[in-house]
Amino acid sequence: MPDPQLQTGPDFAKIVVIGIGVALTAAIIAIVVWSARSGSVRADVQGRVSLVDIVDDRQIAVTIEVDKAPLASAECDVSAFAAAGTSVGRLTGIVVGPNTSNQRIMTLTVAVSTPLGRAASAQVATCRITRTR
Repeated sequence: MPDPQLQTGPDFAKIVVIGIGVALTAAIIAIVVWSARSGSVRADVQGRVSLVDIVDDRQIAVTIEVDKAPLASAECDVSAFAAAGTSVGRLTGIVVGPNTSNQRIMTLTVAVSTPLGRAASAQVATCRITRTR
């Protein structure tokens, strides 16, 4: 039979409080890691194509607008598509920002090679914050 004094003394209370603290800390860490991996905790950034200029059969110039916090840096990827909708090219690692003029929207034009055919359209495939200040 367990000793009743071991379950009611001040040492037992300390052990219970420490155990609850450790369990809560572990739960918080697990939630933060899960949220970061699932993408539900992320910085606010959106990219969109505002203009596509077909240079020739193997290249287009794409003007994108990226909406983000002014001092944040982002990295975006742009995909080019043929008239039929098939992918004909992609430019990755486009660095955007920071914007020292304190504007949320940055506009830039990039050249996208289209080695798989003539492009008719483009879209911003992804944008993600790489650094905040």
